[in-house]
Amino acid sequence: MKPGAPDEERIAQLRRQITADLRSLRRRGTRTQWTRRTAGGWVSQAARLRGFPTWAIGALAGLLAGVWSALRRPRKVE
Repeated sequence: MKPGAPDEERIAQLRRQITADLRSLRRRGTRTQWTRRTAGGWVSQAARLRGFPTWAIGALAGLLAGVWSALRRPRKVE
């Protein structure tokens, strides 16, 4: 028996279980609530919970995305 065989068997078993669960959910037409919510729904929910305007949360998210993309750019080598 190979050293990694028990792990491979466990992974195969989990794949079968996940596939069976997804198929049964698809047959029932049931989706979990969080998959129905759009990005705008999440932002408006967060705004209501925190008391911030929705546009402020969007502006902050855009600013963070811009900073993140600038930091991820590869450095130019001269």
